[in-house]
Amino acid sequence: MFDAIRKGLADSFKHKPIEGAVCVACGRKGVPFALHVLEFYHSDSIATPSYLVPMSQSRGTTRGSVPLCDTCCPACNSCSLPIATPWVKKLLTALTSQHKGITFVVGNGFCRHVHVVKDLMSLFRSATLAGINIPVSRKSPEPEDHQWKNEELAIYFRAQPKDPIWGALTEQKAEVVQQGFLEIVRRTSLDKHSNTNTLPSDVTDTICDIANEVGKQNDLNPAFVILLAHQYVDADQVMRQLHKGRWVASMVSRSDFAPPAESYMKYIKSTYFSGGE
Repeated sequence: MFDAIRKGLADSFKHKPIEGAVCVACGRKGVPFALHVLEFYHSDSIATPSYLVPMSQSRGTTRGSVPLCDTCCPACNSCSLPIATPWVKKLLTALTSQHKGITFVVGNGFCRHVHVVKDLMSLFRSATLAGINIPVSRKSPEPEDHQWKNEELAIYFRAQPKDPIWGALTEQKAEVVQQGFLEIVRRTSLDKHSNTNTLPSDVTDTICDIANEVGKQNDLNPAFVILLAHQYVDADQVMRQLHKGRWVASMVSRSDFAPPAESYMKYIKSTYFSGGE
């Protein structure tokens, strides 16, 4: 009997079609949605926004779910439950900042398996709310026409919005990342190293410190700076010297003289983000 109850509960957590629902993150419609990864509740005196899915009302409180599509919150290959990456917490923070009076929480309807690669890739993803047509506020809004300070980078950098790793890097953010990378090279003498796996702890500590400092000052994910530094260490030593002044442009364009970004996922997560979010 308990097995049947457990199975029924697990099945209720899996993706399912919801008529009229829209993914709050990307705006997709007509696809299966995860409804128990992020949940909400609020007083009945507050109207539930149309893009949320109310599920119950009792004692003056409305409770419900935040619809997330099967692309933003994919199913686990093992158990078919939605995978909740650290990005989900970013989305929770974005929703909370936009809706005073509504409490958003992480639900129980997600996979408990380990997904190292998906977890780390989520660190590079920004928490947009395209599905509710509400812009997420930023500390430093970017001008529509960016004025380049790095002329060499201006020539070579091309944004790649569809790239799974580099998609969030705009021209302005790319310049900030490049500056952070060059500061790491200067302070750690990174040119002396040629293997990520043999970097001394004082070097990785400095990489972490600089990346976090750059990220905090510019509302930027520090993982971009960390990744660039490690690709540089393992790159062809002649090519990396030639491209140092435009390194971010080379990596965003997927140049083949350095290992691909995806190959660093497990290493960076265990070395710099082992504490989780």
